[in-house]
Amino acid sequence: MGLEYLIGISYVEDTDVFKSAWTIWNILVLELFEAHRNMENPAIAGVMSLQMLSGMVDGLGSQILQRRHLYAGPMSKLRVSMISRMDKL
Repeated sequence: MGLEYLIGISYVEDTDVFKSAWTIWNILVLELFEAHRNMENPAIAGVMSLQMLSGMVDGLGSQILQRRHLYAGPMSKLRVSMISRMDKL
């Protein structure tokens, strides 16, 4: 999976390479958790629940949870990478 390569790149000692990997991670994480945050927003969640009741959106909540579960492993490795780099920056 491409995320494994990105995790490997995140461990490279070169600061410029690390910053490039960090930019990519930032974009990915923002996009991953934006949908989850929108589900937690009461105003948006209310609209989405109305849509679910009317059958317009089918299983959106479960898709978001499946997606978070799929990326849980790589995100954990990312966290370890960021913590290991904290003292070096």
